[in-house]
Amino acid sequence: MDPIYGAASHLFRAAKNGDQGALLPEAIMPRDINAAYRVQDALQALWVEAGAGEVAGWKVALTSKVMQELVGVSQPCEGAIFANRIHHDPAMVAHDAFVNIGVESEIAVRIAHDLPISDGPYDRNNIQVAVAACMAAIEIVDDRAIDYGLVDAPLLVADNSFNAGCVLGERVSDWQNLDLAGLPGRMLINGDVVGEQRTPPDAVGLCK
Repeated sequence: MDPIYGAASHLFRAAKNGDQGALLPEAIMPRDINAAYRVQDALQALWVEAGAGEVAGWKVALTSKVMQELVGVSQPCEGAIFANRIHHDPAMVAHDAFVNIGVESEIAVRIAHDLPISDGPYDRNNIQVAVAACMAAIEIVDDRAIDYGLVDAPLLVADNSFNAGCVLGERVSDWQNLDLAGLPGRMLINGDVVGEQRTPPDAVGLCK
C-alpha cells in the first residue's frame, strides 16, 4: 500500500474507532513536512467522503510560543475545517462524539476573496484588504489523548492538526476599529472562569 494513503487510512480509522493515543506505525510515518501535508490531503479526502462536508476553511495551529512549548512543536501548522463541523453561537456538541475533546479561544477571520500566491508574501498590512470580518471563536480539537512528548510537526500536520471543528461568534465587519492584538478573552466552564488572557491567540481563517 502507498505509505501516504496508508498513513491517512490509519489516522482516519483511529479517529472513527475512538483509539486513544494511537500513533502512526514507523513504516508509514511521514518523514518531513511535505510528506505530512500529502497525508493530510489524503485524510481530508476520506473525511469529505465520510460526510464531514467540504473544506470550508483552515486553522493555523501553534502561532504562539505558549502553544508551541505546550505541544513541543516549534512551527505553525495548518489543518482543514470541514463545513459540517462549523457551528454558530449558541451551539451544543455531544461530548461522546469525540475521543479526547479540547477547546481553544480563537479569533476567526473571514476572507473575502482568494489570495494569489503570486501576490505574496502577505503580511498584516497587505492582507487586511481581503478580511471581510472577524469573529470571536472556539476551536474544537481532538488529539485522541496522544502523548505530546511523542508528537512532532509531521505527525501533527498529518493528523489535520487535530482540528475537530469550531464555534463562531457574531461577525464583526468593522473589525478595523478593534485592537486585535489586545482583546481580552475569558473561558468559562459551568459559569466559572478557567482561563483569562489577551490576544494574540492562534487563528482560524475561514475562506467561505
